[in-house]
Amino acid sequence: MATHVEIKTSELTGKALDWAVASALNGTVLMNKAFCDLKLGQSFTVAVLDSRIKPTTDWGQCGILIDEFGVEFKWSSDATIEAYSHTMSENHARGCDHRVAACRLIAMELGETVMVPTSLLK
Repeated sequence: MATHVEIKTSELTGKALDWAVASALNGTVLMNKAFCDLKLGQSFTVAVLDSRIKPTTDWGQCGILIDEFGVEFKWSSDATIEAYSHTMSENHARGCDHRVAACRLIAMELGETVMVPTSLLK
């Protein structure tokens, strides 16, 4: 049984998106600032399942990321927000709200697709 599955970054949601954001930040100083209760060497998967990493639902965590990366937003349609940043790659990401759009933008640093632990898709 596969322990990871490949998903388009633009389709990530919930805990899978939280995990991808943490993976994109792995090894950066920002990791400790945004997710201060995560100890070095701890599994991102466990931290996401324990709700210690949850930028898609926690403005405290997501706000730090938005500020740090200079994420800006614009309405793409009535129900879609587009996130972009002049300090990151030239990617744009869409989401149903500001947190999801910002998190997808950060996760896009990993590429167009991401290998996500299957345990986070349930």
